[in-house]
Amino acid sequence: MKNILKSAPVSRKTLLAYLGVLAVVMLVIDYILGPFVQFPFLFILPVIISSWYCGTRWGLFYSVLLPLIRFWFSTIWVVPWTIFESSVNAAIRMGVLAVLAILTNRVAQQTRMLEKEVKTLEGLLPICSSCKKIRISDNEWMPIENYISEHSQAVFSHGICPDCMQRLYPDYA
Repeated sequence: MKNILKSAPVSRKTLLAYLGVLAVVMLVIDYILGPFVQFPFLFILPVIISSWYCGTRWGLFYSVLLPLIRFWFSTIWVVPWTIFESSVNAAIRMGVLAVLAILTNRVAQQTRMLEKEVKTLEGLLPICSSCKKIRISDNEWMPIENYISEHSQAVFSHGICPDCMQRLYPDYA
């Protein structure tokens, strides 16, 4: 799904419409499967997708809405359990799906943060072959240490390698 969204940007409204259709399809399949599938595993898909791409609120929305509709189904189906037992099951489903929505959103946020950090030092950098300064604009050059320090969490400490020690300070090597 990630590659689809990158190659052809989908608006938030369009994605929410797709999620609504997906939720309806999952409810229809759940209704066809009947009341004896105690945890409707199909509800996981709309909750995860909405949490990942639209945020926690939409994930929580689907984690409450879908079990409520399934609870309404239990009034239509002929089931051997009571309304109280059906409401307890609905509450458990809501809780499990809500936790799933929250955790999915946290993972999505962490993934986006990591992608942002990776992109910081990704790509080609114009660097002087002599002094190793980085070109930051048409006529501005910055020492590589400053550039990397500004664009990452890296901290520099300087030393001298054995080859440079031999070349620059042959008396001390």
